[in-house]
Amino acid sequence: MLFPLILFSQDTTWVDGDIAIIQWNDIYPGEDLRGNLIRSVSIKVDEYFLKENPERIAEVLRKVARENYRLILIIGGKFSDEVKRYFPKTSVVIVGSMGNLSEIHRETPTITGVYRFVSMEDQINMIKRLIPDLKKIGVIFNPLESGEQVKMFESALSDTSITIIKNSVSKPKEVGTALHFLRDVDILWLPCDPLFQSSTTTRFILRYSYTDKIPVFTSDWNLVGKGAIAALSPSNFTQESLFILDSIMKGQDISDIEPRFPASDLFLNLKTAKRIGFKIPNELVLEAREAYR
Repeated sequence: MLFPLILFSQDTTWVDGDIAIIQWNDIYPGEDLRGNLIRSVSIKVDEYFLKENPERIAEVLRKVARENYRLILIIGGKFSDEVKRYFPKTSVVIVGSMGNLSEIHRETPTITGVYRFVSMEDQINMIKRLIPDLKKIGVIFNPLESGEQVKMFESALSDTSITIIKNSVSKPKEVGTALHFLRDVDILWLPCDPLFQSSTTTRFILRYSYTDKIPVFTSDWNLVGKGAIAALSPSNFTQESLFILDSIMKGQDISDIEPRFPASDLFLNLKTAKRIGFKIPNELVLEAREAYR
């Protein structure tokens, strides 16, 4: 689909100050979401910046709500129930959310957006292509950061005979112990979670993979470069965001705009595959955006 280069330029009812962009400090790397969105909007937008401090989050959201913006774009971040109660009652588009946007949209139809990770169905299908006789998937996660993703993953597997064995952790130093109890699995799946950006966590995960000959599947292409066997990494957040903005510009009610998943790129580590004795199908190697050798 082709998008207009400049959004909101044809509708003269949109004026400077109708739109606010809230920039969270935790956004997906590799894509200038804020810059791309601002360049795509013809009118002047107001900008706000959030930090992890709950008091600062509440302060910014309350201020934004008082300004009565017609549209609010929130880039990045995670939202607890405590934070969500401060959300403005106007149209809100969240780009790069790690939570269950579809559930949020059902509860509050004025909120929609773009996920920070590829759909669970696509991730599961790719894992099945890697391991056709898949039976058990191991999972480690931080409930506060990626608990919702694990629920979505389990739901996507509910009609299959595949078993999930999961362990929750709250700190990087707990990962080694959690992995100790995930030895009888076909693959380790890692949800989108800041926990896996820690060097300590990465060290535990790769040692587990190399020692126990268990492949690691993730959504972070950077981790594949370090030694995980595969990632279905999100790409092109801007395109999905523009689809939503274009729909709003054309008058579609935000309650009818379902949250969208980003497109994906496949990354493989052939060196790791050889090291642990895992055969990656040739057709996947040809499909991969990057195959580390």
